[in-house]
Amino acid sequence: MEKTAFKWLLVAYAIIEFSSCASAQNIDVGKPVFHEAMELLVVPIIIACIAWAVWKVRTKNRESDNARLDEAWHTVLSDPNYAHRRRYEEYKFEVNAQAHKADAQARHIEGL
Repeated sequence: MEKTAFKWLLVAYAIIEFSSCASAQNIDVGKPVFHEAMELLVVPIIIACIAWAVWKVRTKNRESDNARLDEAWHTVLSDPNYAHRRRYEEYKFEVNAQAHKADAQARHIEGL
């Protein structure tokens, strides 16, 4: 949806700028106004193209990272010892959390 809205915004901007360029020529105000209007048209389009390219690169990188993460999870979940190791890691995490809680209580009692 953002992509479509962005494209329509660029189209609307281009239409407005081309019409202003055409009206500048009809008024016969000279080439400086026409060139200024064209600069107003070209600069935002170049900026929009650069932003679009950066967005595409980031999207591609995010998709690549997600694919690697999915592959890693598939490898982990297919491991037959995963359930046992998970319980062990959860136990270590709980013991570590209890140690931190006991340390915090001891510091509170000591007034540190």
